[in-house]
Amino acid sequence: MRTYDFPLNWQLIVKECKIRLGWSLFSLSVTWLSCYCFSSELVYLFTKPFVSLCFQHSYHLIFLCSQITEAFHTTMAITLITCMYSCMPLILYQIWCFCIPACFLYQRIRSNACLFESLIWFVLTMYLTFTYLLPHIGSFLYGFHQTSTVLLQLHLQPKISDSITLIIQILLGVTFCSQIPLVAKQLLSSKIISVSTCIKFRRFFLLFSVLMAALLSPPDLSCQLITTIATLTCLELAIVYAIFCYVYQSKLTLFAPPNGSDILNKSSRKNISSLLANTLSFLAKLNTIVLKKK
Repeated sequence: MRTYDFPLNWQLIVKECKIRLGWSLFSLSVTWLSCYCFSSELVYLFTKPFVSLCFQHSYHLIFLCSQITEAFHTTMAITLITCMYSCMPLILYQIWCFCIPACFLYQRIRSNACLFESLIWFVLTMYLTFTYLLPHIGSFLYGFHQTSTVLLQLHLQPKISDSITLIIQILLGVTFCSQIPLVAKQLLSSKIISVSTCIKFRRFFLLFSVLMAALLSPPDLSCQLITTIATLTCLELAIVYAIFCYVYQSKLTLFAPPNGSDILNKSSRKNISSLLANTLSFLAKLNTIVLKKK
């Protein structure tokens, strides 16, 4: 087997790493400063699902701060999470530009499809989270504050840090769950794991989902249950997709010609020639019938 040895210019590689790392750090700094300048707008954007829910119930929501540094810590958390989500595509693009010259054509096509699919899953899940998931979670949690009776009066006065922490944990959990089908697809397509292995260790997926829910969701039973169901659903959908691809590939290999044989052997050529002859005779008869009618 012929091998090709290409000389590596390590100085050029290190120089390119420094340039791309510098651009990434510069972008992170500018994005963080921009997010910090518009921190009040970002706080409103993060808490908008809960605020709009309280407006629907004719309730004026006021967030509380019990510590003097609570508002500062909350603002820093919002700016950091927004900066991370905003600069992640740029960082991935820098990594892609650094690694793509050393890849073959099929590897480039595969990496481009992987990045594009990851972006689609991320945008779709973020839209569904801010449109449907966060309002439903807010309405579920707000429903417990509407059970006021004569003996017990409940008034909602949430802390800003608790609300922002809940929203950030939900966003991190949703982001993690959105990439599970893509990771499973890449592992199965590269044959690192097989379909039989996934089916064999299927019971461990439930334990994995519970652990991820405990790490990413707040210490609330309903939130952990939702995160567990979402993670387990993504894993099950990935297994179903893998089974579908396995069956499709097995059918292709079943009906494919054997190795070393001609695609159009003698029998297939005879069948094609007979089919063409029958088609031509049918067209000739049809033409004669049309001419007789005229």
